[in-house]
Amino acid sequence: MDWIYSCPKCTAIVNPGPNVILLGRREGREVLLAFHPEPGNYEVAVPHNIAIEKGEVWELFCPVCHENLTFAAEDKMVALNMTTGAGDWHKVLFSRVAGEKATFIVTQEPEPRVEAHGADLSQYDHTLWIKYT
Repeated sequence: MDWIYSCPKCTAIVNPGPNVILLGRREGREVLLAFHPEPGNYEVAVPHNIAIEKGEVWELFCPVCHENLTFAAEDKMVALNMTTGAGDWHKVLFSRVAGEKATFIVTQEPEPRVEAHGADLSQYDHTLWIKYT
């Protein structure tokens, strides 16, 4: 399936190739991170000189407009827009905590629904399920 991800702020496409490219920032260092586009696949390519430790919280930004992608309703998640090859529009929320596996695909039309992926979903029960179901 084709997934096209875009910035919710400037609408720039952030997966011009096979991966979703975001600007990551932690402790004053900035790097480009390449995320696998398939929801629930948590592969991330990082530069060889960067070590990402489980549990670290990274700030993630659009590589085009440099806006922070942190989701307002849950500050440990980021939000991107996604369209599928069929033209369906969704909001994708995923954890910005390294090693945490939690992804939510929120669809509003034709009726609100949430598709969830990952072993750490329960970390977000208190906000996401209530807000979107």
